[in-house]
Amino acid sequence: MLRNVGLNHRFTMAEIDTKAALESLKNELKTHLRFGEWDKAAAGRLLRRHRDVPFKGVILRSISNRLKVQEWWLDGNPDPEFAESREEEPPPF
Repeated sequence: MLRNVGLNHRFTMAEIDTKAALESLKNELKTHLRFGEWDKAAAGRLLRRHRDVPFKGVILRSISNRLKVQEWWLDGNPDPEFAESREEEPPPF
């Protein structure tokens, strides 16, 4: 997810579903869903289960915006070995 979105970039499930730039994140999330099929509700449940749990210096955060839509982002400072293991390509947006 860090490779696909980067730090502090907010996104919603609807954006993952519609933006071509987030297609790689959608494909990555699909691998963790039942039968490997995209389902926004199941993806939201998956992200909620991992919200606010630190992992190698990065934390998945969320907040409801004024439209009551859940916005997600990665926060924190990745551990050096975790950051080095990422592909060096910048996010596509």
